Amino acid sequence: MKLIAPKFAFAPDAPRRWATWALLTPVLAIAFTLVGVIGAALAISLVMPSLGEFDPAQPRSILVVLLIPFIGAAALTFAYTAFVERRSFASIGLGGPHPLARFIFGLVLGVVFVFAVCAGIVAFGGAVIIDWAPSFAQPVMLAWTAALLAGFIIQGSTEEIVFRGWMMSAIGPRWGLAFAVILNSAVFGLLHAANLPEINWLAIANVGVFGVYMSLMALDDKNIWRACGWHAGWNWALMTGFEIEVSGLPPAVDALIVDIDRAGASVISGGAFGPEGSIVTTAALIAGSAYHAFRLRARGEGLVQSA
Repeated sequence: MKLIAPKFAFAPDAPRRWATWALLTPVLAIAFTLVGVIGAALAISLVMPSLGEFDPAQPRSILVVLLIPFIGAAALTFAYTAFVERRSFASIGLGGPHPLARFIFGLVLGVVFVFAVCAGIVAFGGAVIIDWAPSFAQPVMLAWTAALLAGFIIQGSTEEIVFRGWMMSAIGPRWGLAFAVILNSAVFGLLHAANLPEINWLAIANVGVFGVYMSLMALDDKNIWRACGWHAGWNWALMTGFEIEVSGLPPAVDALIVDIDRAGASVISGGAFGPEGSIVTTAALIAGSAYHAFRLRARGEGLVQSA
């Protein structure tokens, strides 16, 4: 069995100027993200005074956090790909037919996945139902819910572009897709540790497994369009559909579907990190990862190649 079997993740377009060293990719992925965050902090200091005090429980504040840093991170990634490596955007997974249809399909799947996970958490006693669709009682909440969808599309898509798109495609031709999946998912999980109100290893592990699931989905599709939509739908539905935390971020609007509140053991509810810290989510993500791994292997495209 060969773990190191160099292979392009998406379109076979080799860099025409400089091929990024595999060990440098985590540093650059973190840099793209952090530069965006630093830029956001500066922008927020300029923008928020005109909008009011920054409050992470208010939708306008969440929207600023979703838009400014992630637009910056996406711009840096695109610029590095185009001008430093000089390779096509198709090589980072932004190619293939019917991109909008694939994205919308992923968005719907992400929302359905959240519904299934939250139903499982409630069924196992990790949450209780407080109210049904309270957002519809306040039209302004529906407007903010729609605005947050745009924000989560930018945020979720950017994370997929940086980690599954750029990082995985840079590692694959050098170290193989198995290492590309493991490394991008590990870095993705560790970066989200900064969101934790307290150390929660299950939450960190789940974010890593989430990265594996998105990676395998992208490799199965040979592009990242569905993964971008899925990621956006997952985050948006968590915060707006069920009024619960997203990676530690507090809910900013009333629930569009069902307002649920944590109850019972945090290993079931996910605690202050939200359902992404729940063992129910762990099981669902592993099942999804196994599905795509099976499809890849059935086509003879498994991550581990025969010697």
